Amino acid sequence: MDAHGVARAVIGASGEFAALRNREGNDEVAALAAGYSDRFVGFATVNPWWRSQGVDELRRAHEVHGFRGLILHPILQGFEANDPLAFPLVEAALQLHMIVYVTGGAPYLAMPYKIADLAGRYPEGRFVMGHAGWDFHFDVGYCLEACPNLWVETSRNGLANMESLVNRFGPRRILFGSDYPFSGYAGELAKIRLLPGLDDVGRQLILGENAKELLGL
Repeated sequence: MDAHGVARAVIGASGEFAALRNREGNDEVAALAAGYSDRFVGFATVNPWWRSQGVDELRRAHEVHGFRGLILHPILQGFEANDPLAFPLVEAALQLHMIVYVTGGAPYLAMPYKIADLAGRYPEGRFVMGHAGWDFHFDVGYCLEACPNLWVETSRNGLANMESLVNRFGPRRILFGSDYPFSGYAGELAKIRLLPGLDDVGRQLILGENAKELLGL
């Protein structure tokens, strides 16, 4: 982060800690965020298959650790993004005024329209489509049109796809993401800096101002 001028990052658990060992993963994230409170914002990762235990874990992560969002990984956790299985967890997150980030782009389970359907069911919530739909980018514009409470995150998606979204919606619905360590800051930042049609204000909105406003920082 220092090497690339990144002041603050949202962090969450991954791998087995996202799929199964949620409490351990959230505690590790909390310890890291507490050690660098001016640099990291923690999000809770909870598998909806834990059902009521998952809701309890989300509440604990928010109340004990101060986490500001929920991360859902449909492909890793094995559910469709708009499956009713996830509704109790999402509803608990919204009651706690938490952002809901859904990893997008996985065939069938996390296609953009499924994430948009989830967001559309809860217009009072704030939802982020991870990777801006990734391989299914053609659907993303329709999703943003249908759901004013939906943002897209840029990591792992192509420059041309991001340009199309900026041209259609402007910069305010787009959030920079690195997906570190699975992607890298250098390439992800270069992609935003190369986006045509953006002035400095628009670029700063994508690189941080939109996220600050969404997170209430």
